[in-house]
Amino acid sequence: MPNIIRIEKSRKQLTRMFFKRPLARVDGYYMGIARLRGEHKLHYHDMDEFVYVLDGQLIVRVNNRKFVVDKGDGILIKAGERHITLCEKETHILVFESQNVSFNEIRD
Repeated sequence: MPNIIRIEKSRKQLTRMFFKRPLARVDGYYMGIARLRGEHKLHYHDMDEFVYVLDGQLIVRVNNRKFVVDKGDGILIKAGERHITLCEKETHILVFESQNVSFNEIRD
């Protein structure tokens, strides 16, 4: 039986920054929603990650290249790519990634 995913309702319930709340699981992958503001730590994942901007703007530095991801746009970050995110104003995103993805912080 299909499940309706209430993205807007879930977005309004987010209380913590940089916390991905799972919304759905599909064949070993999950879709999560997160609320961001400020800078996140430099890191990489061992699997691909797709980020879609629901509202606001996401600045992503991937391997020292800057990408600006606006509302309605997405970015695919490949496995192993070092990246950091910055949001000058509150931003809401959907994240699609493997349930087995690992978060590897990079400390310079």
